[in-house]
Amino acid sequence: GLSARERQVAELLILGPRTDEIAARLHISRHTLRDHVKSIFAKVGATSRSELTALVGGAPAPDLV
Repeated sequence: GLSARERQVAELLILGPRTDEIAARLHISRHTLRDHVKSIFAKVGATSRSELTALVGGAPAPDLV
């Protein structure tokens, strides 16, 4: 499963803010955000934001909230 922080990041990725906005909102660097995104994609089998959104049906899945 995803860590609590990965769930936060995944939810924001699905909602659509830009990478810079997500990093600022979570008070983390872009590098740290990129690491979280890589981990999320690896865990759920996605290769892009749009694929992540499609995998969870366009809305945050219960395990992503």
